[in-house]
Amino acid sequence: MAKDKMTGPEQTAMLKRLNQQAAAFLVGVTARTLRDRTDAPRNEDGTYNGPELIAWWRNQLPRPSLSDDDLERLLVVRDVVSEKFLGLDDAILYSILDAMDDLRAKYGENTLIVLVELLLAEWRDLAHDTSRAEAFYIPTEAEIREQILERFDGKVAERMTKRQADVARKRLHIAIVCGGCGKLRRGRQWTKAEPPEGYAVGIEYEILCPACEDKDPA
Repeated sequence: MAKDKMTGPEQTAMLKRLNQQAAAFLVGVTARTLRDRTDAPRNEDGTYNGPELIAWWRNQLPRPSLSDDDLERLLVVRDVVSEKFLGLDDAILYSILDAMDDLRAKYGENTLIVLVELLLAEWRDLAHDTSRAEAFYIPTEAEIREQILERFDGKVAERMTKRQADVARKRLHIAIVCGGCGKLRRGRQWTKAEPPEGYAVGIEYEILCPACEDKDPA
């Protein structure tokens, strides 16, 4: 008689309690290699929880060593996604896809991990000055009307339109310049250099280099 197949719940339970050989096979290493990694998460009985092990293993993957020019491209994508530049229209989305496809082809899938880490760091900084109570505050109808009027003021709308046009036209060709010293951001470096010809200059967003941030009393 053929052996009955394991049910879905039984398979799930098994994956949460793997022996060392099965766990090593799951992440693609030898049992000895996994045994030597004493920081790998384990259950109290010494077995391995498959999902937890995979999450831990992914975090061990080496990050690609991007050149400063390519890191700058990734930083610009982060800036756009973080809404420092308004207007995620089709042209911007295609520009992001083009940049990410190119960087993934050059550095591999782990480029996505670098982008996620950049975004998380940026969002943590943005959220730092706002309490959770403020973030989840529900405005009154009067406050909502005031916000709408402020947002769609004629001059604001004109600036928004110009910014959207600039970003779309330049296809993410944006040079970030420190609002304090005027240095140009180039990946890990801030240098005294002119923005590349034809690039939109992002100086109005009060981005500061690390040296100017240290000087900023705020």
